[in-house]
Amino acid sequence: MQYQLWISEMGVSPATGQRWRNKGMVQILRIGKTVFIDQENISKFWDRARAGEFAEELHGVCAKDSKGGSV
Repeated sequence: MQYQLWISEMGVSPATGQRWRNKGMVQILRIGKTVFIDQENISKFWDRARAGEFAEELHGVCAKDSKGGSV
């Protein structure tokens, strides 16, 4: 599947898709100038996401609000 198609079906921006690639969250295949993601790598991405591997600590206003601080 073309990577851009997968990203758009997920409802995320191309910039987010590029960030995921840069962080190593997804593995892509490049054939010529076209970027693809195969079903195996899609499955690995979802397995890692379900396991909480991509979770990050909140920061900024969101972190203050979630810790009971005033906004």
